[in-house]
Amino acid sequence: MKRLIILLVLAMPFSIFSQDAPGEEQIGYRPPTVADTFYPATPTELRSMIDSLLDTKVPGRYGFMDIIGMAVPHAGYVFSGGVAAAAYKEIKDKDYDVAIIIAPSHHESFKGASVFNGDAYVTPLGNVMVDKELAKSIAGYDDRILYSRKGHKWNGVTPEHSLEVQLPFLQVVLPDTKIVPIIMGSQDLQTEDILMRAIVAALSETDKKYLIIASTDLSHFHSADTAETMDKNLVRTYMRYDYFALQNLLAMGEIEACGGGPLATLMMATEQLGGTSATPVTYLHSGNTEAGKSRQDRVVGYFSGVIIKGLYNDISTPELSYNNKVRLLDKVKEVVKNVATGKDTSISYGMVPMQLAQFAPAFVTLKEQGKLRACMGHTFANSPLILEVQEAAKLAATSDYRFGAISENELDSLQFEITVMSRMRRILDFDRIEIGKDGLFIRLGGNRGLLLPQVATERNWDTETFLKNLCLKAGLPADAYKNPDAQIFAFRAIVFSEDKLEE
Repeated sequence: MKRLIILLVLAMPFSIFSQDAPGEEQIGYRPPTVADTFYPATPTELRSMIDSLLDTKVPGRYGFMDIIGMAVPHAGYVFSGGVAAAAYKEIKDKDYDVAIIIAPSHHESFKGASVFNGDAYVTPLGNVMVDKELAKSIAGYDDRILYSRKGHKWNGVTPEHSLEVQLPFLQVVLPDTKIVPIIMGSQDLQTEDILMRAIVAALSETDKKYLIIASTDLSHFHSADTAETMDKNLVRTYMRYDYFALQNLLAMGEIEACGGGPLATLMMATEQLGGTSATPVTYLHSGNTEAGKSRQDRVVGYFSGVIIKGLYNDISTPELSYNNKVRLLDKVKEVVKNVATGKDTSISYGMVPMQLAQFAPAFVTLKEQGKLRACMGHTFANSPLILEVQEAAKLAATSDYRFGAISENELDSLQFEITVMSRMRRILDFDRIEIGKDGLFIRLGGNRGLLLPQVATERNWDTETFLKNLCLKAGLPADAYKNPDAQIFAFRAIVFSEDKLEE
């Protein structure tokens, strides 16, 4: 009998544990899930590897500046650890209260974004506590931002690595900083914009010192040469702080980034919060690493960069000399004439001045006896200005559905005007729109519309009238700009024509 009682007592704790074990939703501490695969599983080995990657004997280049954002890769440390470390070295021992980490979902599909509703993420180096107050504030902004475990799960699913792999670096360089972990289930334009606004609203209501991190790799499984070409285009777009072009180039497949949504969100949010410079730190692809050098035919691109506050904010248009303006106008005339007369319409350029090699979008306007005959162009640049202008001229001569193609007998009566634009910048406060300086672009659902800055000046519109006509141009109700989901962008421009050229 005594033996039976002892056996029962010994069995009781295990019996009780199995019956009362909490489910995943009741566990506030998310355990490490990719230790020993993406990074070492033991604290000593992990810390040693990160210290080696950080190489603090070589100082960071931007550590003395006010860094409010970073883009970092999320592959296994043997592949992308050095690139990630280069960015984390820039913030080592800085003072941040919270790091908002935005990462993509590779395995779980869901609409919107999910802010982790637990207490902490855990790595072999210990617990990384969640700033629950800020997390709830961000999640409470809109129903499409969930306060949940979606994207953060670890049981019965392939666990997400893109956020977790950032944490050991953070624990080393910012050991006391809390986090707000966010997984994007969908990386559509609407989710990016909603999440951006939620982060901006939450941070604008606090005096906490913050850092926003976007977790992303770049091109996937191309040859080394192809990857470098695509990734160079993305880095160049990042350097221009051109999140509008980034979004469009991703949609077109011209560039790739598995965390393109987090990257665009980072760039938009930091600009609203005072970010002024998107600065690359380093780039390589897996074929450049010891672990991946044998697969030059199938590489993954890795990039890191920082967002700096208070350095400079380049939202200006390119500077153009009188001679370069004349050269662009001559090119427009040549293209339109060739189109109208059926001659060769191929577009090319040789050696050009640096001003014409800049990346900037452009529109070409054709007028006949002072009246609009055609106006076409691009809202973002994917080639040097000399090519952008020629492409816009070709579009104006052939593709303005409102008027039809230009005929040969119209050539002598045409007037030519070129609008060279800055990058688009997202506008949350309509009071920041300057009539006479800003053009506007709207997108809402599948509708798009653009009005050049000279339109408002020529018609003597105020800001409200400008916005209403922008909506009508996009095929939307006149008051659609008041819709919270309406995304309004402004841009600056220089406008010139033969009769409005200045030395």
